[in-house]
Amino acid sequence: VHETVNGMIGGSATLAVIPIGSGNDFVKMLSLPKDPEQAIEVIRQNHRRKIDLGKMNDTIFPNGLGIGFDAWVVRESMKVKRLRGILIYLYAVLKTVFSYPNQTVTFSANGKTETKRIFLIAVGNGRAMGGGFFLTPEARIDDALFDVCIIHALKKREVFWHLPKVFWGGHVKIHQVQMLRTASLKIESRPGIAAHADGELLGMNLNTLNISILPTALKVIYKPSDEES
Repeated sequence: VHETVNGMIGGSATLAVIPIGSGNDFVKMLSLPKDPEQAIEVIRQNHRRKIDLGKMNDTIFPNGLGIGFDAWVVRESMKVKRLRGILIYLYAVLKTVFSYPNQTVTFSANGKTETKRIFLIAVGNGRAMGGGFFLTPEARIDDALFDVCIIHALKKREVFWHLPKVFWGGHVKIHQVQMLRTASLKIESRPGIAAHADGELLGMNLNTLNISILPTALKVIYKPSDEES
């Protein structure tokens, strides 16, 4: 989906997604069935809507951007060959926890600039990343805003205690977590920080990330709710 969307920008085509990936977080935002054959039936009904997209420097992303820990997890998951779905990410998380150092970044959004020690930053157009990690559980793909989750620096024992809460969005209540909404943000890091977009690793030592929302930038096929039908 990530590569396809980047190739569609500026055109008039409509995106239809069949869920055959390892995470399928974007598919869930379109309310499509997990079963590919059932998803094809929904696609044939041809219900269309416009959704927002995110942009980080020159990269477009439909679902989410991860900075710090979860980008390290993506790098580790790329080495896994025998697992599928969320098991890939769980394995990669466990491998990464022991080697990942908290990062220092300068973060600008909504007219404020702060320098922070962070564990990760998740920029969500959608609600979940990594096959079911609800880092931005209240995000919507049609509100012209990102939901941003900043998890401040964590000790190793805190990672194991708090990380399971991400599966249902319970992490938003802990004091090390800061949530905000914004249409644009800038993240700077020296000597650099890792980032991924929709599970695609963008780099391990990025210095400047300029991130902005592109409202109603893509037409997609989706499954309407009962209220819409």
